[in-house]
Amino acid sequence: DALPAPLPRHRLDARVAGPVACAKTRGAHVALGRAFEQNEVDKEYGALVVGAVASGTVDAPIDGLPSTTVVTARGQTPCAVDGVLTDVALKPVTGRRHQLRRHCAYLDAPILGDDLYGGPRKGIGLFLYCRRLAMDHPLAPGRVVCEIDEPRRFGRHRAKARKGWDWAREHGEL
Repeated sequence: DALPAPLPRHRLDARVAGPVACAKTRGAHVALGRAFEQNEVDKEYGALVVGAVASGTVDAPIDGLPSTTVVTARGQTPCAVDGVLTDVALKPVTGRRHQLRRHCAYLDAPILGDDLYGGPRKGIGLFLYCRRLAMDHPLAPGRVVCEIDEPRRFGRHRAKARKGWDWAREHGEL
């Protein structure tokens, strides 16, 4: 039943960091696929979006299919260039292509650096990462939880935005 090499069971965009569920056996591959299809995998993403965002649920179809994302605002940073940056936790209930990016754009708060859906400051990288992935183990009892820390560039960007805001305010630019 062993696969020749671990096989990813879902994917992240190339510019998105985070854990990926991989199967080492055919049985695990089938079980993980079923878990994703039946929405039994808990996924949480972190993003830095441009604009003020309130916590809530986005129900906006994507390509004619129902799509839902739960948005939790975690804090804001003033920014002289972009106005305000909001840290958000994003939990996709459905799994559509570019769902999180499209739902943030739908809220008029695109993800910083998103060159496809209206994010300002292209060329600085996409400020989106998969923070947490949790699921039942496909072949054994128990829950598997994988988490990563926020990428350092998020904190560096917030600090730079805050510094620019403070400078602009001190010099009467705002």
